[in-house]
Amino acid sequence: MLHALKDSLLGPDDSEHAKSHLLGDLLLGSPESGCSAPPKDAATGYFVLGLAALSREGYVSGDFKPVEPTSKMLGAKLSTGDLLISRSNTVDRVGYVGIFSDNRDDVSFPDTMMRLRPNPVLVRPEFLEALLQTTSAREFLMRIAAGTSASMKKINRANLLQMRLNVPSLDAQDSALGQLRELKKAMAAQKSRSAAALQLARLVAARTIEGAA
Repeated sequence: MLHALKDSLLGPDDSEHAKSHLLGDLLLGSPESGCSAPPKDAATGYFVLGLAALSREGYVSGDFKPVEPTSKMLGAKLSTGDLLISRSNTVDRVGYVGIFSDNRDDVSFPDTMMRLRPNPVLVRPEFLEALLQTTSAREFLMRIAAGTSASMKKINRANLLQMRLNVPSLDAQDSALGQLRELKKAMAAQKSRSAAALQLARLVAARTIEGAA
């Protein structure tokens, strides 16, 4: 449902109310590369994101690997609100995007990801994230991903910046994002009710079995 709403609100058919831009024109500079290092067995107090941190729905917290906080690693330190895109991953996951939402300063992003800095005059970070999650955007990202490996593909920075996107006014972006937030809120409430109903059903079943015994 969420992706269907994104397609209807942000897809290419909405070009009548939006201006066409290259992704490169929507960013403040070229995408930044991350830094990777072998994970440490012992605690270091510093972390780098794993590949599973980016999903079809966006950023997923919790996939952290302990690493040494070298100068290069610290140069790729994340801040809350940073927009990331998977540069190298499996065929079905390459090009996943997400906004780092954790309130912490001890995490960097790996060289399998790139950090995008949206121009606030043209596009909201949340809107660009949603735009890059539409079906048409996913098809483009998977199409430009290349590599000799059958399991891992990479996105070339130059090809990524040539991606053409339809971007409406900031007011229209805010309106679309409001609708997306409302749907997310409704879906979260439904999931919570479903989980509560399932827990209650399990409790009743357990007590019935106990009573029968």
